[in-house]
Amino acid sequence: MEVPAPLRRHWVLLATALLFLAAGFLRFYRVTEAVHVDSLLWFKRARYFWQALAEGDWAATSRAPHPGVTMMWVAGAVMKLNGSMSAELIDERSLFALKFLGAMVGTLAASLTFPLLIALWGRAQWRPALLLSVFLTTEPMLIEQSRMAHLDMAALGFAWLGLLLSVLAYERGSDAAALGAGALFGLGVLTKLAIALVPAGLMLILLGTTVRSRLRDRRGLRVAAVATVAALATAFLLWPVLWHAPLETLKYVVTTSERVVEAGHRAVVNGRRTNDPGAIYYLKYVFSVTPYEVAAATALGSCTWWLLRDLRKHYGWLALAFVPYLIVICLAKKKSARYMLPASAVVAVLASAGVEWLLRRLPLERRRLQQVAAGVLVLFTGVGTARAVSSLPSAEYCTKWPGTEACGRPNNRHFLSSLAKKMGKNWRQRGREGTPRVYGGDPKLMAPWLRTKAAKSPRSADYVLLWDSDYVDAEGTQLGKKTRRALGKAKLGKELAVLRHHGDFVVRLYARAD
Repeated sequence: MEVPAPLRRHWVLLATALLFLAAGFLRFYRVTEAVHVDSLLWFKRARYFWQALAEGDWAATSRAPHPGVTMMWVAGAVMKLNGSMSAELIDERSLFALKFLGAMVGTLAASLTFPLLIALWGRAQWRPALLLSVFLTTEPMLIEQSRMAHLDMAALGFAWLGLLLSVLAYERGSDAAALGAGALFGLGVLTKLAIALVPAGLMLILLGTTVRSRLRDRRGLRVAAVATVAALATAFLLWPVLWHAPLETLKYVVTTSERVVEAGHRAVVNGRRTNDPGAIYYLKYVFSVTPYEVAAATALGSCTWWLLRDLRKHYGWLALAFVPYLIVICLAKKKSARYMLPASAVVAVLASAGVEWLLRRLPLERRRLQQVAAGVLVLFTGVGTARAVSSLPSAEYCTKWPGTEACGRPNNRHFLSSLAKKMGKNWRQRGREGTPRVYGGDPKLMAPWLRTKAAKSPRSADYVLLWDSDYVDAEGTQLGKKTRRALGKAKLGKELAVLRHHGDFVVRLYARAD
């Protein structure tokens, strides 16, 4: 087996810069083209949070059980910089501010993986480091969630970088790296409480190394202790409510989160409505969103990572650290596709291990096989990137996986940018003035592109939106009884648009007949 020659420092810097640009393009390009209903919630929470800071009302800085503190800090700061903090309704500037955290953390997590792994494995192991970074850069679900005003990508990105720094701290005996890891873990927990299970998984692994050595090797214990202190300090420093009432706040976050999780999400799975579709919900999701070439590499890596003697320990640690989170999230009653986002990181680890094992089977001293190896790298990079780019700018759509209806759960009405633009164009073509009235759409969500009013019934509306949840068949051809009653004697005009995602019908837009 031939090991590639060490990569020179300037090539490491250049590769990192290129990864940053590629990841940033995929995550920021036309990021304000779509809006999610949670954008409205965080728009309000960020403004209340900064108002509480200005007034010194530390108790009011607790706005949600997630707790979403980093989102409120960053979104509010960006809104102040671009002048959208005082806007009455959400607009493209505030939408960019709300999506900035996830997009930037996603970009940094993907691109900084390469130099951190180079620091961990050495410049001779540039190829597996590059492979893992490329998989993280081009993985469609990671891109999709980076472009949403949600907490999941930011929480995962902080935790992932913290994992890499923790392993680096263990191998090098670096307290500075352990402090950095702890700070990142603290940011992750301040973003979303559930992500605490990921660093907890790695801490168990590191403490296990100390126990197995009968306390002779205390590096794992030291890293765990330093990182824990740094995480607690970060949380205390950045969340002012902890200065006011730390114990009451922790109790509120934990108990409220438990109550929300137990309530579940109403979903339609395999033709039945349920609040808990079971773990199969996530298995189907992972299989449906993973590209075929990545799935093949993941299957190969699952069988061969142990054969990579020089890397298997770190591959194993990075993958196993997610196991506690994945187990708990599968057992929890409340389920949503984005909660399984950390599985994408595990897929990237195993897929990169599979490709690395395959490339090591080739005698790279032969020029032709060197070209083949380079071709394989280009293929994985190109196919992954092409798939990711093909999902833009509609990457904010939730994924409709096998056995479910209504794009995740009934009445999801999140994706209104293209519909609003269609309405605006039609409204102008018809020579109308004033504000159009819409039945089936939220005026606040359409505000960045078109000012509308909500119509109480189809008969009083200028435009009518019929969603997949309004129909009783998957093709969107037969209306349900409730929708038929609501339409009543309303005269629908021509169909202006039909939106589909992954081939599935989502929504139809009609203009009322004049």
